[in-house]
Amino acid sequence: IFLLALAAPAVLLLLAWRVVPESPVYLHQSGREEEAKQALEAMCRFNRHGSQKAELLLEQLHSCRAADSDQATGLLRLLASRSVAVRTLLFGLLWALTSTASDFTNWITELSHEHGFEKRSVE
Repeated sequence: IFLLALAAPAVLLLLAWRVVPESPVYLHQSGREEEAKQALEAMCRFNRHGSQKAELLLEQLHSCRAADSDQATGLLRLLASRSVAVRTLLFGLLWALTSTASDFTNWITELSHEHGFEKRSVE
């Protein structure tokens, strides 16, 4: 029963997948202009705004895309700042060490029991 309760959000996600429309921003960035316009119009209808609001939002998307095309994107842009790069690398190293240490701790405990070291329980 516990595992079924844990799976409930995944079932809700699968049901919502068909109902929730794709993001107009994603559709616009993918070059699917007509679908972006339809998604914006559907959202404006749902929120009781007119189709003129959808046109205005689509124009704003066009202007934002033109402004963003001048800037570099990707992972290298993220690591361009020294402080962000150092933090990212340190957190990655910390994650790797924690993952490795957890496995090593489990393995060394079992290995010590196999070689005769006794188990001690906290009382």
